[in-house]
Amino acid sequence: MLVLSLYPAEFITLIAFLSRISREQLNVPVTSQPLAITVLLAYQEKLSMGRIFAWQQRNTKRAYRFQLPVPVAKAFHQEMQATLLTPLQQALLHQFDLALINYRSPQQQINVLPEFIN
Repeated sequence: MLVLSLYPAEFITLIAFLSRISREQLNVPVTSQPLAITVLLAYQEKLSMGRIFAWQQRNTKRAYRFQLPVPVAKAFHQEMQATLLTPLQQALLHQFDLALINYRSPQQQINVLPEFIN
């Protein structure tokens, strides 16, 4: 899982970005959708209204941890880079940039250990 540090406004921006993609892809057959779009639409189905409501109730001056699968984060990153963004969307893209640059997969962490033991 990839961890982002998001303010509630950034989370709502993420949801709005997903909603826009969903509207644009409404009549597009899955066989014609790019893989990143298919990943994002599948992820959108997993988001609950309760979770969205909870984020709307949070302190707007504080950032919170938000976890999502790495393929979903990469799909967001890819789609956001190909879109003309608002300033808030650019702030969200920056969060994805930071998280993806600093991400270390569990396999990378495991493979480093034996090199130090030998």
